Amino acid sequence: MDRTLYFCARFLGFFLLKLLFRLEVIGRENLKEIGSSCIIASNHQSYLDPIVLGYAFPRRLIYFAKKDIFSVPILSFLIRHLGAIPVDREELSSMTMRKGVRIIKEGNWFVIFPEGTRSRTRELLEPKEGIGFLHYKTGAPIVPVFISGSGRALPVGAKFIRPVKVRVFIGKKMEIEGKDYKGIAKKVMDAIRELKEG
Repeated sequence: MDRTLYFCARFLGFFLLKLLFRLEVIGRENLKEIGSSCIIASNHQSYLDPIVLGYAFPRRLIYFAKKDIFSVPILSFLIRHLGAIPVDREELSSMTMRKGVRIIKEGNWFVIFPEGTRSRTRELLEPKEGIGFLHYKTGAPIVPVFISGSGRALPVGAKFIRPVKVRVFIGKKMEIEGKDYKGIAKKVMDAIRELKEG
């Protein structure tokens, strides 16, 4: 990826997030011991979440995004150059997850939304097993994240952005033993819930 476009996207994202949302990031110190590879597991309330994460973290992130998101011009520019890889809704399968394993093993910070979709109620949803699969197959530490406010700033179905305070809470890394994908996913969501409840 062209580094100039990446930094342009970060600058535009910074301007948007600071001006409209007064973005605040809590817990960046928890990233000091993270190596070249990790899995960032975040709740998901809004199409804004990838942009928020792209600015909140100190290095480029990689994540899958549904192709329909790329139909929005400014949003498309931001997420594409902040590390989004477009996938078809029908392709969110084991093949996609295996691609995620390869990306992580290549030394990237990979974002996954364990809930699998945006929450319309802003309550945490039951997690999918994909996060467990990625963790077991790569051994990469998981960094739990809770985003507050994005679901009010751009709710599911909304056409306009609202200027709402957005906060990102970054938790301590997790390393979970075993091959119980569902059990791993539950532990990750419990950690995200703890960040939400403070």
